[in-house]
Amino acid sequence: MSTKLKFILGFYLISICNGPIYSQFKTVDTVIINNVLLKNSLSRIVRTKSDIEHTSSYTLIDELSKLPSVNIQSRGFLGSQADISIRGSTYEQVAILFNGIKINHPQTGHNNMMLPIPLEFIDQIEVIQNGNAKHHGANAFAGAIELNTMKPKKTQLTGQLSLGSYQTVSSSALLDIVKDKHWHKLGVSYINSNGYRSNTDNNTFQIYSENHLSLGTNNRWQAYATAAIHSKKFGANGFYSLRFPDQYEELQSYFYNVGIKNENFKFNGYWNQINDYYLLRRSDPSFYQNRHSTDVRGASIDFNRPLSKQLTIASQFEYKNENLKSNNLGLRNRTIINGNINLGINTKFLYLNLGGNFNYIDKISPFITGGTNLVFKLNKQHSFFSSINSVFRIPSFTELYYTSPTDSGNADLSPEKGTNLDFGYKFESNTSQFSAKCYSRWSQNQIDWVKNNSLDNYYVSQNISRVVNQGIEFNFKSNLSKITNAKPISSFEINYCHNIFSIESAENTRYSFNMLKNQVTAGIILKLSNNLFHTFQFRIEDRANINYTYAILDSKTEYKLKKIPASFYLQTNNLTNTRYENFNGIELPRINFLTGCKFKL
Repeated sequence: MSTKLKFILGFYLISICNGPIYSQFKTVDTVIINNVLLKNSLSRIVRTKSDIEHTSSYTLIDELSKLPSVNIQSRGFLGSQADISIRGSTYEQVAILFNGIKINHPQTGHNNMMLPIPLEFIDQIEVIQNGNAKHHGANAFAGAIELNTMKPKKTQLTGQLSLGSYQTVSSSALLDIVKDKHWHKLGVSYINSNGYRSNTDNNTFQIYSENHLSLGTNNRWQAYATAAIHSKKFGANGFYSLRFPDQYEELQSYFYNVGIKNENFKFNGYWNQINDYYLLRRSDPSFYQNRHSTDVRGASIDFNRPLSKQLTIASQFEYKNENLKSNNLGLRNRTIINGNINLGINTKFLYLNLGGNFNYIDKISPFITGGTNLVFKLNKQHSFFSSINSVFRIPSFTELYYTSPTDSGNADLSPEKGTNLDFGYKFESNTSQFSAKCYSRWSQNQIDWVKNNSLDNYYVSQNISRVVNQGIEFNFKSNLSKITNAKPISSFEINYCHNIFSIESAENTRYSFNMLKNQVTAGIILKLSNNLFHTFQFRIEDRANINYTYAILDSKTEYKLKKIPASFYLQTNNLTNTRYENFNGIELPRINFLTGCKFKL
């Protein structure tokens, strides 16, 4: 099927899906059946739509970079390309989920941020900070990022338009339709920028549609359908090799999902495709190019049943096929079957989750993983928690089969194995939250790209033996507007994490040292008047792969009009004009601005 035909198909599905196709049950629209037990884990960070709207973030990658324990390594501007990791992991060791569906890219984790939905359409971001193979199977090695949408409160049209540095133009519009038996989301988003340095231009376009229909007696059943198209074209100045500053990449993704559910049952069918076109020399396509087309088709069944007031059982079965057609990687195909069962015991003072997961993967021995989460609730405000889970990850197609003038894959790679242990304390009241956590992760057969010596420029993917990651985290958040009439501070948040690691035989590796040793994130929202708000967000990052520590300050000023639901804003990124990098040799933008307006109709 041609790219043009897929685009037409996607647009057609989006158009017809704007009829009544699906809805959610109850008020907690983001509950994933198999995660009913997981929601009691305290190793979680949750950002709601209200939290997101008050930040100085403009893209999802910006927002994730401000979250504690999350390591975003950007190579460009406005989300053109970035790798994501958690607690010192690699960019391949984090599961990415959208409304409960795993959307990791099997060709390469570099494309995991090619997401179906832009930031302004997301209702909740959830970061699971410990390994969750017993819930999510392969690749939830160090944790998971979950993106969720919810039922809108009313019918309305929201939109934004902004202009900024580097001739940046951005706009989006989202139409929410809410009826008695059905609701819908239909949105469009566009970003275009010339880039902050040579060959870092970015052109991004997204269409999104989500539709829900209530069925049956008392609206017990819910049918749903989602269709999304994402196109991204960007200059990649030294992104994957500093030897070639004229790189260029185009990505197109097509995501489709249909399903039906009730309170105890959920069925999902999905198709996720990403086309990746890459040039090592943008000005000379004949020198070296890659064309990859990856299709992931699958279906999952989730089941959740309370056995008593204190006992709940949940299970999931998933089948998916990963198919790759590439001029470089060849024709590749693998089938993954994943099943799990989890038991939750919930009393007044104790929560215990026990779970196991079985995985069958083509040409790989079956994996059985498991673990337990324990929460002891001293009272409504004080809790202690711990967990231990075994995890694993299978190699990407790029790690197995890639060849280029700078890299070579290895078809004999073994899957990664590991064990995650964490424990901590949490205090929570109506106005404040505090938590302290520590973790350890022991990995075997970790995969990285390795060169023979420090003078060599050629990397080969290899298993590099044993890796140990350890760390501590502190998080504090307070909504001051609820406890005092003092102005102008409305809310305040500060987080700190410290990660250490030891690696056997990791000399001359490309990614194993790309971790945050120390990270401080802080945010403050000032309510200067009933209509004027100002947000400061600050982060300090000390990276193992960068020989200096840097601090970034972002700010956003927003004025809300009194008589109409609209506002104007000025967003300033890197207010202190700091020079910094996430990868050696790839400098990120200095001070830059975006100004625009938002409206609701």
